[in-house]
Amino acid sequence: MNSQDKKIKLNIKGKFKKFWAETRIKLKAKQLGVHLDKIEHPSREQVHLVVSGETHKIWKIVNWSQKGGLFLSVTDIKIEFIK
Repeated sequence: MNSQDKKIKLNIKGKFKKFWAETRIKLKAKQLGVHLDKIEHPSREQVHLVVSGETHKIWKIVNWSQKGGLFLSVTDIKIEFIK
């Protein structure tokens, strides 16, 4: 990670089909050029992601995650910046 790169944690609440949601998140992160450092499912209604990369690419995945989709029904997102 270079000095231009940032790291954030996304706490996403909603309804998820775990396998398909996780697969879609991994593909989208790769497609947008961000590194998916961690993905956790603390409950059926939550997904926690830690992503790193260039600032503008990280905001692209934040915007994408807000939209939800077929396997992600999003009700709330919290963003935490990590040093």
